[in-house]
Formats: sequence, C-alpha cells, structure tokens
Amino acid sequence: MNQITSTMNKILLATLTVAFLACKTEPKEEKPIDYAVFSGTITNAEDDMLKVTGNGLEKEITLNDDGTFRDTLKIEENGYYTFRLGRERSSMYLTQGSDIALSMDAAQFDESIKYTGEGATENNYLASKSLALENAMGKTDELFSLEPDAFEAKLTALKNELLNHLNENKGLNEEFKKQQELDAQYVHLINLDKYPRYNAYFTKK
Repeated sequence: MNQITSTMNKILLATLTVAFLACKTEPKEEKPIDYAVFSGTITNAEDDMLKVTGNGLEKEITLNDDGTFRDTLKIEENGYYTFRLGRERSSMYLTQGSDIALSMDAAQFDESIKYTGEGATENNYLASKSLALENAMGKTDELFSLEPDAFEAKLTALKNELLNHLNENKGLNEEFKKQQELDAQYVHLINLDKYPRYNAYFTKK
C-alpha cells in the first residue's frame, strides 16, 4: 500500500512539475494598446472644458485650476482628431500608444500651439500648416473674387507651398506624410470646385 501511495505521489509531483513549467514558459498574451495619453497646460482659458472628438471618440477633459490636464483617450484607430476649447478648435493626429503633451495660450490659440512627447512632430506640423493655410488663403472674399487665371495660380502656389513645407519637416510618420500629400491635392481641388459659386456670389456676376 505504501509503495502504491509512493508511486502515486511521484506521478502527481511529476504532473505538477510539468504543468508549472508549461505555465512558466508559455508567453503571456499581451493586451493590445488601444489608447493615447493626452496632457498639457493651457493658459488664459475662459472655458475649463476641453473636448476631443473624432473616429467615434467623444471625450471631455476638465482643466485643473492651473490650466493643466491629463487623460487617457481610448482610440480605436490611428488618425485625425479634433480638440475644442470654447469656440476654437484644432486638428490632432493620434496613434495608439502615443503620449503627447500640449502647451497653449488660449488668448493666442493657433499661434501658440506647441506639442512635446511621442507624436509631437506630426502635430506640430499640423499646427504650423493651419497657420500657413490661413495666411496664404487670406480673406475669403478677396481670394474668390480673383479672375480665373489669377485664382488658379494662387491655388497652385499654395499647393506647392504645402508640399514644400511637408518635405521640410523631417521625421514625420510615413503614413501621415502620404496622407498629407493627398490632402494638399484635395485642398486644391476642393477650392477649384468652390470657385464658380463663390466667385459669382462675391463679384455679383
């Protein structure tokens, strides 16, 4: 009886040892990263609620008394998002696993946007592109009141400026860069499409 018990104990011990080693050596399945961390400091903010939207995401982030904030954004895909503060808004490019910090003076919204951290290169490009577009396009009524040849020449110069600006920014995500090259084409085509209607409206022709 003792011999049988001893044999059974040895079998049990061997089974447990194999099971333990299997558990120890089997790699754990890592949970996929489906979020981005967004933090920063906003000065002179009249509104204390920052809203981030895009690609199914709708997130409200409350600013602390000193203008700082930090939150985790669950994003299902890499891509373009928008943050809003009061009536102002700006585009962002977020990727899963990124950790990006915003620094901004709400009194000089577009002009003061600066990013640091992972993903800062793409987002600083978007901020500078927004300013470049605003300056290049000028006043809507003046732009669309131009004669057809002058209007198309201005649009072509704008497209080339955007592409040059894109190529001057080193270290951009390749997927992001390809999307921005297409976007420069879309800006050109969309404004050409608007021209007949807008020109007729502003020139009363």
